[in-house]
Amino acid sequence: MSRSTAKRISGSNKRVKPKKTSQRIRRRTSRLRKRGLRASKRLFRGRRTGKRGFFARASAPLAQPEVTAALPQHEPEVSALTAKVPLVGILFSKDRALQLDAALRSLNLHALDVSSAQIKVLYTTSNAFYEAQYDRLKASFPQVQFIKEEQFRQQILAAIENSHYVMFIVDDCLFVRDFTLQSVMNTLAAHGDLLGFSLRLGPNIRYCYTMDAPQAIPAYQSVEYGHCKFDWTTAQHEFGYPLEVSSSVYRTDDLLPHLQQLDFSNPNTFEGIMAGNARGIAAGRHYLACNEASLAFCNPLNLVQNVYANRAVNKQEYSSHELALLFENGNRIDVTRYTNLIPEACHQHVAIF
Repeated sequence: MSRSTAKRISGSNKRVKPKKTSQRIRRRTSRLRKRGLRASKRLFRGRRTGKRGFFARASAPLAQPEVTAALPQHEPEVSALTAKVPLVGILFSKDRALQLDAALRSLNLHALDVSSAQIKVLYTTSNAFYEAQYDRLKASFPQVQFIKEEQFRQQILAAIENSHYVMFIVDDCLFVRDFTLQSVMNTLAAHGDLLGFSLRLGPNIRYCYTMDAPQAIPAYQSVEYGHCKFDWTTAQHEFGYPLEVSSSVYRTDDLLPHLQQLDFSNPNTFEGIMAGNARGIAAGRHYLACNEASLAFCNPLNLVQNVYANRAVNKQEYSSHELALLFENGNRIDVTRYTNLIPEACHQHVAIF
């Protein structure tokens, strides 16, 4: 109906004339329309010319949209006892309360959505002195489930079987920059050729500490969230070692059927058996993902196992006993000092005090 048409009152034959709009309001409305048209022209002109405008090309990469395929979208209804959690994190530790405390606090500091994951510490101790320190950590981290190691293989299988993704961490790991576990899961979900996501790798890794050798950087492709992926089957040293337990995330369904058939008894043999069967476990997934700068690294201060002669600093002041004494006296590692550190190796010695 036009504005000039008279309105008929409901239920009546009477007609009523429309109210006149004042000239003042009409002039103001006209000005607003013209102003809006001029702004629209500027915006679309900015889009064509590349000048700043609402539709102008951003100088920095735009935030990536959330990928919704990280978890099954239409799962059948299941009871709370059998429902799978999105991600479970397993942190291995022995006689290193001071380093474990730093690993957990750095994870809480930089994994912005860590509360959405189930974090479990699978630990063992050599004596009551170390055990008492882990008891104190249990009180400090009530949201973390501490599991005393008894039957390692069975405990690993039980810990991960009701999860979609699993993250493995060791107690000398330090997280150094902000990220979300959801973005890691989304990247794995979006790329079926990925075997896993390494939190320790990145184009900044140019030295292999364990081999004491230069580290070649493989050709990589940039993907969402500032992540990248590379072919691990043709890569060297750390980049060619896709299954490890220091700081990586995997699909549980990729690992579990194989782990149920393999024999292992501690974190070292666990990693060794996975690494030795990497190509079989991968089943054609020839790519590994990482961040554009390493999210974590390990500080190899000491050895607490005798399965492998891994390289470490191994100075007396860094022995597990000396660090335990520091912990007992109330000392804690300031994890904020490593924020935004760009390590050159997956294992890199840094001062802790």
